[in-house]
Amino acid sequence: MSLKSQHQHVHFIHQWSEKLRALLTHAVFNGAYTLSKNELTLHFYTQENTHFNIQIKIDFQTCFVFFDNQEMFKRANAQPVFTNINGKIVKDIVHHDYNRSFEMQFNQTQSLVFKMYDGLANVLLMEDEKVSELFREDIKNDWLLTHADFVRYEPEWKKSIDNFVFKKGCYSVIKNNADGKLPFVLLMNTSNNGFCTENILEAYHDFSKQNLTVLQFIKRQQELIQGFNQKIISTKKYILQAQSRLFTIQHDVSPEEIGHIIMANLGVIQKGETHVVLQDFYRDQPLSIQLKKDLSPQDNAAYYYRKSKNRNIEIAQLTNQINAHQNNLSNYEMNLERIKQAQDTRALRPFEQVETKTKLNLIPFKAFHVKGFDIWVGKNASNNDLLTLKHAHKNDTWLHAKDVSGSHVVIKQKPGKTIPTDVLKQAAEIAAYYSKLKGSKWVPVIYTLKKFIRKPKGFEPGQVAVDKEEIIMVEPKLPESNS
Repeated sequence: MSLKSQHQHVHFIHQWSEKLRALLTHAVFNGAYTLSKNELTLHFYTQENTHFNIQIKIDFQTCFVFFDNQEMFKRANAQPVFTNINGKIVKDIVHHDYNRSFEMQFNQTQSLVFKMYDGLANVLLMEDEKVSELFREDIKNDWLLTHADFVRYEPEWKKSIDNFVFKKGCYSVIKNNADGKLPFVLLMNTSNNGFCTENILEAYHDFSKQNLTVLQFIKRQQELIQGFNQKIISTKKYILQAQSRLFTIQHDVSPEEIGHIIMANLGVIQKGETHVVLQDFYRDQPLSIQLKKDLSPQDNAAYYYRKSKNRNIEIAQLTNQINAHQNNLSNYEMNLERIKQAQDTRALRPFEQVETKTKLNLIPFKAFHVKGFDIWVGKNASNNDLLTLKHAHKNDTWLHAKDVSGSHVVIKQKPGKTIPTDVLKQAAEIAAYYSKLKGSKWVPVIYTLKKFIRKPKGFEPGQVAVDKEEIIMVEPKLPESNS
């Protein structure tokens, strides 16, 4: 995003450098500092013992210039520059003919050259005909410049430009209705549309203030639009996936029905079988059933009954999550339209607060809230690494099903509070549920503080080393409530 206007025209640079010449000749250079690589402030004492500041900001590939008479207060992070000319008196300010540049001369060997090339604008301290210091050091070619590089010759088209630009009247910063995105343009005319002054420095200051505000608003508006569009896309995707999962769960043969079918056929099932085909008396058709070979027929039925309980919990959770995401989707779409209709930064503030709150609450893991404690669960191997290595504090409690693949689980520590035994037990049950031993009756789960977890070099994603651990035996299941 860049600004297209006449504010960097060679004639306007000439005009305001002449105004500076009248103001600052014989003034004392009182110092300069930067707050960033693209922001410079220069301070002067005039002959009348008043303050005068020139502030240059480079943003949106545009050079904005501000002028004021405030006393200079250096901020804590300010970096002094051009200290070699501190206390020196401005002897003259000379415009470079036919070029968008001028120089502030202090003596025969020292001068500040203002190169007003918009996005490539810079201020150069020249000593003994060489560049000794730059405001924007990253513009490498500027180190090689000499005074000769600022000499320009009268162009053939000069007269036509003169006729267009130079008109009697005031300087104005007026709205350009033909350009909906960058509405402020600096002109010389007699129009009273917008800000109008006979002082070109005032016009430039107002021009810079207006445009920087507008461009910052446009940028923030576009960022918010992009952010809410992404929220809408991801929320719709989640709803579709959750609805698909819910449909599958609800229309598959339920684990409870499988348990009933097994119990009705105990006499034909032998221990050690891994699967059996039985008559599904609910649908009057054969049904292939997977069995645990180490379990008796009755224990296999009990296994499916336990799965049914978890299934009902999952259905309730999916339903609640779908409803919550549908409400979020409606709010996102409403907020997006309001953002698009916003006319200024103030109108965006409520949505920035929503975005900040969303970022703070957006956890990239499965999340449970049990008796005041947050329990986070990794979704896959790389997500496990993200949870354990990036998001877990050293004093958080870390859990994992012992000796099998599964999700990393973290109980977030609350300062000054000990994790209750029942919260630890429920977190372990979650770790067992999200593991390869999900279908077992009892699962050993290790737990320790995160500070005892290491990831040695060469370990696969999700693989860690545990230096110290304890074991708890639990049933694989999810919490009946997430509150």
